[in-house]
Amino acid sequence: MRILVTGSTGYIGVALLKLLHQLYPNECALYALVRKDSPRARLAGLPIEFVTGDILHAPSLWKATKGMDAVFHVAGLVSFEQRRYRQLYKTNVVGTRNVVDACLKNGVKRLIYTSSTAAIGVNSDGTPSNEESTFQGWQRRIGYMVSKYLAELEVMRGIAEGLDAVMLNPGIVIGNSYGVDNIASQWLREVFLGKVPFYPQGGAGFVDIHDVAMAHILAWQGGRCGERYIIVAQNWGYHELFEELAKYGGRSRSAVPLSWSFGRLLALGTELLYSISKKESPITLDGVRLSERKLFYDNCKSRRELGLNYLAFATTLERLLDSYKLPFRRSSVSMRYQKEHLN
Repeated sequence: MRILVTGSTGYIGVALLKLLHQLYPNECALYALVRKDSPRARLAGLPIEFVTGDILHAPSLWKATKGMDAVFHVAGLVSFEQRRYRQLYKTNVVGTRNVVDACLKNGVKRLIYTSSTAAIGVNSDGTPSNEESTFQGWQRRIGYMVSKYLAELEVMRGIAEGLDAVMLNPGIVIGNSYGVDNIASQWLREVFLGKVPFYPQGGAGFVDIHDVAMAHILAWQGGRCGERYIIVAQNWGYHELFEELAKYGGRSRSAVPLSWSFGRLLALGTELLYSISKKESPITLDGVRLSERKLFYDNCKSRRELGLNYLAFATTLERLLDSYKLPFRRSSVSMRYQKEHLN
C-alpha cells in the first residue's frame, strides 16, 4: 500500500505520518510531499520517501501521485488576515483542485481531504451545526471560511468525475504534535499564564491533534465516499474555557469580556500595524468577528460512522500543559486515564 501525504511536515501532517507508521509499520510505504525548504527534520527516523513537489505546481503532483493507492491532502493555509484573501484562494482552492486532478489522472484509489469546520454552515438558531448545515451568506465574507468551502466543492467535482474521496472537518486543533506547535495551543498557554486580558464572548469546538490523526486513518479505512465528517471533541464557550483553565491553577480568571467596539478597534489597529511590517498579525478582524459567535458542532456522525472515540478534554488540556512544562493541578479524569494506560 503506497500512501502520499501533502502538508507532511506541518502540524497535522507530522502527527498523521507518525501514526500511520505506528499502526502499519510493514503494510504501508509512506511518501511525503515536500518543498525544497520544508523542515524535513520533523520526520527524522521515519521510513519515509520524500517527494519534491508543490500543490501549486500541477506537473509535480502528476509525478508524486503516480502509483499511489491513497493520498491524504493535508496541506493548506490557515489565516484570517484581510491581506491574505488571494493567497487563501490560491493555496486552499487551486491547490486542492490540482491534487484532485492529479488523483484522477493517476487513478488514485482514495483521497482523504483535510477540510475544516470553517467549511460547515452555521445554524441561524444557535444549535450545534452538523455536516448538512447550510453555509451562510455572512460566512462568504470570511476569507478562510469561503476558501475551505470552495475547496470542498473541488473535491465534490472530483467525485463526480469518478474519484473516491472523503472529507474531514476538524475544529480548533490543540496539543503537541511530536514537537510541532500551533497557534491555538500557544494561545491556550498564554491564557493559562494570565497573559490574555480579554475573553471573547462566543465559543468554538476543540479537538486533540491525536484524535485528528486517528480520524484521518479511520476515514481512509471506512469513511463513505462523498461524505464529510466533523471532528470535534467538545464545544466550549470562551468564558467557560478560561474558567476551566483556572481550575488547573491558571491565572485566566483575571480576564474580562472583550467588547464589540474595542475588539474591532484592537483588531483593525493590530492588523494594519502588522501588514505594514509584513508580519503575521496575532489579532485579526475576521478572527474577532468569529470569536463573537458560538461556533458549536455535532460530532455524532464521526462517532457513529468512523467509530472515533475522542480523548477526554481534561486529558488533552493536561497533555498540552505538560508539553509546555507548566505546573498545574491534575484532574481526576486525567489521573484515571494515566493509571489505565501506564498499568
